[in-house]
Amino acid sequence: MNKFPIRQFSSLLNSIPKEPTVTNPTISGKLGKRNRNPIHIPHRTIPLPKGLDLDLRRADVALALYREMRGCRISPNVYTLNRVMAASRKLGKLENAVKVLEEMECMGCSPSVVSYHTLIAGHRDKGLLSSSLKFRNLMAKTG
Repeated sequence: MNKFPIRQFSSLLNSIPKEPTVTNPTISGKLGKRNRNPIHIPHRTIPLPKGLDLDLRRADVALALYREMRGCRISPNVYTLNRVMAASRKLGKLENAVKVLEEMECMGCSPSVVSYHTLIAGHRDKGLLSSSLKFRNLMAKTG
């Protein structure tokens, strides 16, 4: 698998919560080639309806970027997967965050403390204390 664009994806995922004008990050061009500008980010602001939470919109963008990354057969790193898990948590999709943790283990990535903390906090926030304890014990078991 191509390892070059992972830095670009990680940079995009890192910039999403910080940059309110990033609305639809996509990958353009062939990923196998080192283009001068392989990432296209339209810099335009879309007016939001009143009450729309910007953090939730950022989480949607992060998940869309992750889906595109997987569609391009790019192997994500632990940092990228942690960002995807955090976005899933913000959207209330804990089952997706758990699925990402399982995928992480299948890909040979070692989950970090941040990975487990995201799941523990998400389950705690939903009142699922037994699941939260399960992930805490799993974190202690794996080191």
